[in-house]
Amino acid sequence: GSDIQPLAGFFSMVWLAANSNRVKLDHFDLWLLIFALLYTLNFDRTGGELSSQVLRKHINMLYVYPIYLFAKNIRYIKMDVFQIVLFLTLTVAVLQSVSPGLHGATIGQILRFKDVEFGASGRGLSILAPEPTDMGFTAFYYFVLVSILSLKSAGYKKYTLLKVVSVFLALLTLSGSSIFAFFFALFASLNFTWRKALYSIMTICVVVIALQLAMTNIPESVPRPFVMLHTFLIDPLALVGSTSLGYRASHFWLGLSSLVVGDFPIIGSGIGSLREQGSELLGRSGILQFVPFTAYYHAGMISSVTGVQLSSSAGQLTLEMGLIGLLALIIIFVRLYHLGVKVDAYIGKLVVIAFALFVFQSFPLSYPPPWFVLGILANRNLRIIPPRMLVKILPSQSKLVYGFR
Repeated sequence: GSDIQPLAGFFSMVWLAANSNRVKLDHFDLWLLIFALLYTLNFDRTGGELSSQVLRKHINMLYVYPIYLFAKNIRYIKMDVFQIVLFLTLTVAVLQSVSPGLHGATIGQILRFKDVEFGASGRGLSILAPEPTDMGFTAFYYFVLVSILSLKSAGYKKYTLLKVVSVFLALLTLSGSSIFAFFFALFASLNFTWRKALYSIMTICVVVIALQLAMTNIPESVPRPFVMLHTFLIDPLALVGSTSLGYRASHFWLGLSSLVVGDFPIIGSGIGSLREQGSELLGRSGILQFVPFTAYYHAGMISSVTGVQLSSSAGQLTLEMGLIGLLALIIIFVRLYHLGVKVDAYIGKLVVIAFALFVFQSFPLSYPPPWFVLGILANRNLRIIPPRMLVKILPSQSKLVYGFR
């Protein structure tokens, strides 16, 4: 019944058990484990009922911890694996676009799809995820991971083809999350000298004008994510008030405001406390008066804070763990940036952007890719074996390149 498939965490635990002799924990690893245990055991202090659903949704940090350790301790990565994964994903994308019924009858027996009708309400392909948003953002993390590995494997070409396929997959999903992610990643790649700053301003102007012309002349043909991007550049508050982005932004603000107006600002109100605290905190936060919500999204906001989980992992973590949760996020961001800039200045900015977009949006903390990326960045013994199709190997070098002795 979960949107997050349990195999990543399960196989990581199996690998760690089989290779326990090579796993070494540093201070950050121990801190992350302690925080994961504290988060799982930080039960509701508002008198609410602790249900099995609440517990299932709050073993997140314990679930991703083995994934992080696996990525930190593996010795080799064969980039051929990425070629296979991306090729199979593209194959499934073609299957869904050509025959949605066959896609549902085959892949649908393994995954629980929420949205499989291409083009409905501006939605794209879900491919191998519950809905297009999940698949699009996963494609973005393909891009992030390949970018890191291409720069970590010093002396080899950048894996341009794999990056292009990642971008193409994201475009097939018509996912607003991935479109915005790649948009921010583009500007993270620029070094902001005066010339680069001028180039950035000109690029934004061209994007805005192009979208404006398209929506004026052929509005029905412009995919929804690009309409959202146009609105974001013209009137951000209007975008927040008239799309599901409003839930994510408001839930993020709700979590932060709980540090000021909540009853438990330091340690949070505990897991499962949203049902008891949500409506009251929403009124105290003042978010409904600040954002110009449409009538539909105003009603949706009121009902969205009466469930088990917020649509922002950062908001959820801050609400339930208080100042400790906020400090934990800051520590992880600092760790990501510190490890990222050791690879490249661009990677430092890219991984911070990727993680920020992850915790801001409606992805649960148990979403595996960000934690795998964190582990890869912390891995000091990783050897990256390049794709055979991209690298010519001399006979005298083959043993060295492919990692055999």
